[in-house]
Amino acid sequence: MKRILTFVLVLLLALTVSVTVFAAEDKTIDVMAKYEDTSEYTVNVSEGGAEYVDKDGTKVSVSGIPDEAKTLVVIPVDEADTDAYAWFKDTVQNENIENSISPYAVYLYNGNGESVSSAGATVTVPVPEGYTDPIVYAIDKDGNPTKLTAEVKDGTITFTSDGSLHFVVADEKETTPGTDPTPGTDPTPGTEPNDPDDPTPSDDEPSLGFLWWLIPLGVVTLGGGGFAIYWFVIKKRTWADLIAVFKRKKKE
Repeated sequence: MKRILTFVLVLLLALTVSVTVFAAEDKTIDVMAKYEDTSEYTVNVSEGGAEYVDKDGTKVSVSGIPDEAKTLVVIPVDEADTDAYAWFKDTVQNENIENSISPYAVYLYNGNGESVSSAGATVTVPVPEGYTDPIVYAIDKDGNPTKLTAEVKDGTITFTSDGSLHFVVADEKETTPGTDPTPGTDPTPGTEPNDPDDPTPSDDEPSLGFLWWLIPLGVVTLGGGGFAIYWFVIKKRTWADLIAVFKRKKKE
């Protein structure tokens, strides 16, 4: 029995570790590792700013870059890069956004090739065509999204980096009135509170129908109690006397 219990415990431990590792791998990704040669995505920093333009004309500008940063790497991730794009999409899957997203990886490096934080730098990227309410999420190293304050102007969206390496431009869904009620708003039609002048009970109020069967029960209880007091207390008779009366009535 002890051997069986030990085996089960070991098996459960192994499964737990496996699931934990799998979950951890599923939530993290190194976009840079997906691109062996990043030279086409790299530009030099000059006077605290840099501008990257890809072959399709997509322009990403970064200003307010720390002095120690010498190069900027910007990788626009599209659906052709299935793994990286799927990871970005998974990070914002629970957000109130449309299906399409526009992810970016933004890295800064010093002269020794060491990573430099972009926190405080201002980033401007293009708004994809068809977006009506563009927003930006910063994705941390664990794959958790944070919505950033952003300004939309002339087909671009500008935000301040929080130091994350990954960002997602998305199109926020329009909330249809009545589909997402918030505290303090009017209740959904059909769920209004009862009119105090309306005698019709609501579904959450107890029905008075159950009182009808209590009436005859109360009559029987009171009648029986009254007779018992009269027979046993006042007349001081016994059960034998009561039975004798019934037998006499039956003979008659």
